[in-house]
Amino acid sequence: MRHPSRGRPELIKCSDYEFDHAWSSGQRRFYFEVRKLMCCTRKSHRELSRGAEISKDSVLRLLAGQYRFGPRESTLRQIYKFATSTIDRDLGLIAWEHLVELRLEIAGRSGGYATTAPLLAAVACPQCRTAFPSEPAESTVLDTDAGEIAVGVDVPVPLCEGDRHIDADIAWPSRGLLWPPASDLAGFIVAGQLESSSRLIHHVGTDATPEEAASAVIACRDLELLDAVDAIISYAGLRADREILQILRPLLHHERLADADALLNRALSSGGQR
Repeated sequence: MRHPSRGRPELIKCSDYEFDHAWSSGQRRFYFEVRKLMCCTRKSHRELSRGAEISKDSVLRLLAGQYRFGPRESTLRQIYKFATSTIDRDLGLIAWEHLVELRLEIAGRSGGYATTAPLLAAVACPQCRTAFPSEPAESTVLDTDAGEIAVGVDVPVPLCEGDRHIDADIAWPSRGLLWPPASDLAGFIVAGQLESSSRLIHHVGTDATPEEAASAVIACRDLELLDAVDAIISYAGLRADREILQILRPLLHHERLADADALLNRALSSGGQR
């Protein structure tokens, strides 16, 4: 990102932000569409933060693509609501349903928003004319010398043996889960992909909606991923009081009293850190 000059606040421009070559096609499309929304408001970072009623840090993290699994839906909704109230709809920006589908895709979940309109090909930003970046070269994916396909960190790879044993039905459960990404998390653990498992745990404990965080605790408990449950609760206990209460409600509804008690204790013990 280029550093803005001093004086008059610089307007947000898509061209000021780069794309990470390691991003999936879904991540590239999601952040491209989000940047277009922000750019077309013709606002500075501070003005967008105030208008959308979200923190400036959230604005900067979104523009930089620092939410690996996508931002909270509430944050995305605030930006979309503000942008569409400011922008001329004739600009043909992405529909809300498609934006949510893209967010769910990079979070590793199936979509839940139905729309009859097809997702159109990405077009250049109507404000700053920045075009959608081309896909990375195939050579970055296939290692022909080794004769193997390079597997990204977000893909669980089953191992036949390892230091930690997890039953196959736990890693890839045949039964439905309240939070489907729990099966991916189990796969990461089986494959020894600790960085990926840590990212997913941090995301759901910190950035996901309170309802999703509660579902993650329940699903991980059902899969006996006890370390993951403890870590999610530890992150969730640092949230705002209102969000903690919103997490507690589904836990109590599903009679997960031990986890609700652990979350409450974590919140009380970390009161000075929030």
